[in-house]
Amino acid sequence: MEENKQEDGFSVLRVLKVVFRRPWLFAGIALLLAVALFLGIRFGVNPVSSEYYIRFSLEFPGIETRRYPDGTAFRYQDMVGLANLDAVKGADGAFLSLNVSDMYEESDITLTAETTTSEEGETEYTGYYTLRVKASYFRNADAARSFLRAVARTPIEYVNRVSTASDWGFYLSQYAQADTYSERIDLLAAQRDYLSGKYDELIATYGENYSVNGKTLLSYRADVNAVMSKNQQLLFSSELQANGYLYDEIAARLQLQSLTYELQTNLEMLELLPDGSLSETVGEKALELIERNAEIEREMAALDPDGDGEILYDAEASAAFGARMDDVCSRFADVTDVYTDVYGSILRTESAVLFDSNRVQTDGGIGTVLSLLLSVAAGVVLSFGVVLLLYWKRDRAAADAPSDTDQKTE
Repeated sequence: MEENKQEDGFSVLRVLKVVFRRPWLFAGIALLLAVALFLGIRFGVNPVSSEYYIRFSLEFPGIETRRYPDGTAFRYQDMVGLANLDAVKGADGAFLSLNVSDMYEESDITLTAETTTSEEGETEYTGYYTLRVKASYFRNADAARSFLRAVARTPIEYVNRVSTASDWGFYLSQYAQADTYSERIDLLAAQRDYLSGKYDELIATYGENYSVNGKTLLSYRADVNAVMSKNQQLLFSSELQANGYLYDEIAARLQLQSLTYELQTNLEMLELLPDGSLSETVGEKALELIERNAEIEREMAALDPDGDGEILYDAEASAAFGARMDDVCSRFADVTDVYTDVYGSILRTESAVLFDSNRVQTDGGIGTVLSLLLSVAAGVVLSFGVVLLLYWKRDRAAADAPSDTDQKTE
């Protein structure tokens, strides 16, 4: 009697018999549970517990001094600042749905500079950065990869903007405002020395034989000096002084008045200096005033050789001299444009972001293979538990039901 009751009641062996009699039912329940668990791990657990990251290095002229080529400070943490994240988001329509404000405020995006410790205990920068972002902001790894690489490229994009936005023709812009030929000659010489110096800086960094568009930096610098050499500058100045060319008559009259006033002032200052045993300082001042007065008289003589207040002005000869100056200015404008192209080409060539991998890496969370194995194993166990629960309830219901013997007794 006891044996029959055990056989008719609940037992693990009996459940196993049911499982093996209906394997498709058991497998179906296990599969559904496994899929649900896998999706839960993939889209529920992993996004909140894992990060995407990339490792990269930056190269551009000036990075070793933590400066951009235009002199602006390079602070790598600015790359994950809200302003930069907003700029990256706005530059690509694919990122418009990203909540970069929360990403920034919650520190869900971080950038670290990798360092090592030397034998002397000093911290040394390795040149590499690691950029991390919480996975929950992205629908997949490809979207995260695109965003992280865009953030990493922002310093290089800034360098590229610098290469085309810089103004190297400052002295040429001043040339147009100058109203004397003497001043214009000085400004052209200043532009020559400035451009030549900029090429010297590039040569010091990359070497005189560094080639841009098939031409060396040394050749480019020679082109600048050929526009107006120092000897040509002296010849222009000598010709100007000898012939008294004037930019215009009104400016010349104003200049003559200014020189006359300066000469009179200097003479009055000389009269006020004490006579006799002059101190060394007073003597130097007197000599300075005397030399300046001699120079003023030469300039006044060029403007007014007869000393009658009438300006010596040959309009045709002055205009011809001015046209030659303008031609030199135009040629300096051309070589300035060339320098802009050369400098920009060097910056673009020497600037890059180098990624360790073309793929984004994942840190934290549960891997796909492990997630699948865990889901299948848990699905099988849970499916077996479901079957146990179902048959336990059925057997309890059967045990609680009145038997035929009880009904007859009543």
